[in-house]
Amino acid sequence: MNCTVYKDASGRLVAGIDKCPASSYLDLRDFLVSKYTMVASSDLTLGLDSKYQSYSVEEASVEIGWDNWGGFMVIAIDKLSEKLVLEISECLVEYE
Repeated sequence: MNCTVYKDASGRLVAGIDKCPASSYLDLRDFLVSKYTMVASSDLTLGLDSKYQSYSVEEASVEIGWDNWGGFMVIAIDKLSEKLVLEISECLVEYE
């Protein structure tokens, strides 16, 4: 998959897959949650054009989401979480 890493308008590190269909969100999310043994720290938020949920792994916190503008995204909640987002970006490149 074509995963790009960038900073969003709020300065948070993002690993994203542009043009990822909404139907892939749950599979990608479940794959990452299982691989990194993540624990949900919020309920799933569903909108007409977006889906988001926050997760934690040890001291790192990320938001895993999808929207019709950016596609699938993993967003670092803080600076401590950036290393995890970079690891996830490498994993997403290899995901089929």
